[in-house]
Amino acid sequence: MKCVVQKCCYCFPLKCGTIVVGVLHGVYSSLSIAYLVRRLVSEDIDPEHKEYVLAQSCVQGTLVALFMILCLLLVYGACREKLMLLKVWFMFSFTTLVIWIIIYIVLSAVYFATAPLLYAIVYAVLALVGVVINVYGVLIVYSFYNHLYRARKMAKAEAAELEPMSHRRAQPIEVIPLPSSDAGEE
Repeated sequence: MKCVVQKCCYCFPLKCGTIVVGVLHGVYSSLSIAYLVRRLVSEDIDPEHKEYVLAQSCVQGTLVALFMILCLLLVYGACREKLMLLKVWFMFSFTTLVIWIIIYIVLSAVYFATAPLLYAIVYAVLALVGVVINVYGVLIVYSFYNHLYRARKMAKAEAAELEPMSHRRAQPIEVIPLPSSDAGEE
C-alpha cells in the first residue's frame, strides 16, 4: 500500500492542495530571500565572520531561488496536470527535506547541549512543526502525482481496448490445408 491521501486537509481536492503547497512554499522562499538580502546588507555582522556569512548566504540564497522557481513550476504543473513538473518538485523537495531533518536533529542536539533549556525546547518544537508541515506538503504533491499517473495509465489501457481493429497490428493467419477431394471420386 502506498502512502497517499485522497483529499488535502480531508476536504479539498488534491489539485487545489498542490497549488496551495506551491504558492505557500513560493511565498516562504520569497521571504527567505528577502531575509538573506537584509542579512547581507546589515552592518551588524561581525567583520571576523563576514566572509563566512557571505558564503553561507550565497549558497543558501541560490538553493532558495532554485526552490522558488521549482514552486512556480509546481503551480504551473498542477494547473496543467504536467506529471514531469510535479515529479521534479517532489524529488527536489523530498531530498532537501531529508537533509533538513538531519540538520534539525544535529542542531537540536547542539542546542540541548549548549543553549538554555527553554531555547532548545522552543527550537526543537518549531523544527518539528516545520518538518511535519513540509512532510504533509510533499505527501499532498505525491498523492496528486500518483492520482494523475494512475488516471493516465487507466485511460491508455481503455483507449487500447477501444482501438479499432484496423489500427491494430495484423496478426499472422495460420493456413490450414483442406482435405483433398481426390479420395472421394474413386
